[in-house]
Amino acid sequence: MLPKREILSHIGIVFTMLYAVFVGIVYFTELTVVIPAMLRGTSGDVVLLRFTGGSFMAGLDAPGYFTMGMATLFAAPVFMGGRLERWTRRAFLANGILGPFILLVQVIPSMIYVGALWLVTSNLSAILATLISHKHIAARSPV
Repeated sequence: MLPKREILSHIGIVFTMLYAVFVGIVYFTELTVVIPAMLRGTSGDVVLLRFTGGSFMAGLDAPGYFTMGMATLFAAPVFMGGRLERWTRRAFLANGILGPFILLVQVIPSMIYVGALWLVTSNLSAILATLISHKHIAARSPV
């Protein structure tokens, strides 16, 4: 039987894959369909695919960032140990807690004031996870 932290980390990986699908579709469509059409002056042809408030693409993007939040929420218990790991765990938890607010912005626009905290928690989570990765790589390096 897998330990609880390992199960939670696997759930986090599943949410990460969902994030990649949702947001990958949005970015790919915007970069390869919408922007070229706008540069050609034919943006009217792709108006349904444009990323604007309340659009289909914004509706597809929101669950993407919600799933990223859930990925960090489930991955948070993996970070055990010293002060850096504790801060990383806290940042991942905070980012995960904000995930539902990203979805709520779609129906309650004023939730953007809470959801915008995601800009801090997502970047902090990424920076701290990077520091932990570098710490573990340096510990294994024979240099």
